[in-house]
Amino acid sequence: MTVMGSPSQWDDVDAVRQWPGELPSVAEEAFATLSYLGAIILIPVIPLLVYLVARYTSQFVRWHAAQAANIALTVLLYAVSGTIIGVLISFDTWVAAIAIMGPVAAFGWGLAISHLLRCAGAARYGEWREVPAWICAPLIR
Repeated sequence: MTVMGSPSQWDDVDAVRQWPGELPSVAEEAFATLSYLGAIILIPVIPLLVYLVARYTSQFVRWHAAQAANIALTVLLYAVSGTIIGVLISFDTWVAAIAIMGPVAAFGWGLAISHLLRCAGAARYGEWREVPAWICAPLIR
């Protein structure tokens, strides 16, 4: 998509690409996929374990586990911030806090799950998918 002859800056966001290194084995694809699916269930615990186990053995698994952990940690930081805001709003009335922060939390969690599932699908087929920086702060590399 171009605007007045220049490529859009959004063309490559969330794009699926072929992994530039060696082709990953089936086991590496499974570990990379596990890191994303584990982030849905136990937030950053499983991606961090996969990262620690495979960080020196497979660059493919290390990259995917780091991205899954970064997504999980960023969402966790958003959740803590939302909880603080919800507590502050609840000083007025708890109904307002739930009415405001409930949909915000549900939307944020749904957005994170959709990115984690899309990245898990890419990892399953030996590809990689970068997520936008606002949902994946680079905390682990």
